[in-house]
Formats: sequence, structure tokens, C-alpha cells
Amino acid sequence: MWWPTYEPLRDLVECQLGCEVVPIRRDPAAGWAAPADELGKLLDPRVRLAITVSPGNPVPVVTDPGSLDGLERAVAERPELLVLSDYVYTHFLDEPVETEIGRLPRNTIGVYSVKDFGLAGMRLGVVLIHPECVAERALCDLRADGRGVADDRYRRRALEPREMPLGERIVADSRGVSFTHMSGLSTPLQGVGAPGASRTRRGALHGPRPARAGVGRGAKQPLQHDHRPVRGGAGARRRGTCALADES
Repeated sequence: MWWPTYEPLRDLVECQLGCEVVPIRRDPAAGWAAPADELGKLLDPRVRLAITVSPGNPVPVVTDPGSLDGLERAVAERPELLVLSDYVYTHFLDEPVETEIGRLPRNTIGVYSVKDFGLAGMRLGVVLIHPECVAERALCDLRADGRGVADDRYRRRALEPREMPLGERIVADSRGVSFTHMSGLSTPLQGVGAPGASRTRRGALHGPRPARAGVGRGAKQPLQHDHRPVRGGAGARRRGTCALADES
């Protein structure tokens, strides 16, 4: 992980997934670029996943060109290396920049989630995966013990779990994440979330319709949303849960 970065990501990798985090420390004197000796850690075969947050938090910089070059060199030597890039803060950028997924589309999984509502659980997440992503090949190459663990995880989701593509696995896992986030919302907001959603004929997902301004059936005022804060909503998280983030 490029470091420093959003702290909860390290908690996710270390505490929930049980993986060792190898920080790639950036130099503040060099505009938070990663030195060459730090990028050399990517060549270690024990490093299976490289994680970046671009632009970062708390360091508000994008992944530097030297780091992108280092990732390219590492993938050229280790084609199985996977890169996970969180682009959650891209809407703060004033102009386009080079990205990991642009340089290494088959090796990079891009993640983005909107924060327009400012409330836990009230988000739309997007995951960008190339059809020939190296993660798909890694799933196919799982050994017997790893294959058994993966099959057990998704056995209730599919008749043939080993045939589930990566995208479907992420969707299945995201349901558990969304329910955990929903537990941090107040009761009224939980009713606005997934349990109260409905699908249109075209399959688009919509929440409950907003109430019309005014009183009585005859009110003709334009539709308005109530954006007033609700007590116990934002920030109320169930104990033990982690948000995505940490050392890159």
C-alpha cells in the first residue's frame, strides 16, 4: 500500500482479511512521490496485491508518474500482480490525470463510490474490471484448498460457485457490506434504503417516491426532497466494522 493513505483500508486488509501490509512509503519532500527503493518492494513475489488511493486521503495527491512506471515494471516481471485503485476522490480533480487502470487495464481493479448524501450506507458503488482481468485467471488457478474455501463462500449464491465470475462474486459480497452499513442508519433512513427499493419495467432501481411539498391531494408544488439531518444517522456505525482504506 502507498503510505500514508486512508487508514481504514489497512484495517480491512490486516484485521478482516488477515494479510500482511507492506507499506510503500512516499517522500513528502518529493511531493509525496514514492522513492525507487520503495517501489522495488513490488518485485517481491510475496506481494500479491498493490493498493493505491488516487487522489489520496489524507495526502491529497494522485499516484505519481514514477509509481505508475514502477507498477508497469513490476507487472512486466510479474504478470500476475493485481492492482486495486480507489478513485473515490476523483471528483476533486480539475483536469484528467494518468491512472493505474489506464496504464494497466488487465491488472487493475478500479473502485469508486459517491458520497453525495454524506450518510453511511447511502452510496452508489462502481467497480471497474477488465473482461480479461488477471484476477479471473487467479480464480481459475486456485489450488484444492483455496478452491474449497472459495466454493464454500459462494455455495448459497450459485449452483456451481466455481463458475461464478469475479464481478458476480463482488456483487454477492457487497450485499453483506450494505447490510452492515444499513445497521448504522436511523430507522427512517433504513426504510429509504435497499429494503424499500423497487424496480421499474426497465430494471432501474428506485427508492420510495419523495413526498410532494404542500398538504393534501391537490398540492401541485414541484417534488422536493427533505435533506434535513436525522439524529443517529450519519457516522453511526456498528462496532467492529471497517470502511475501505489504509496504507498503500
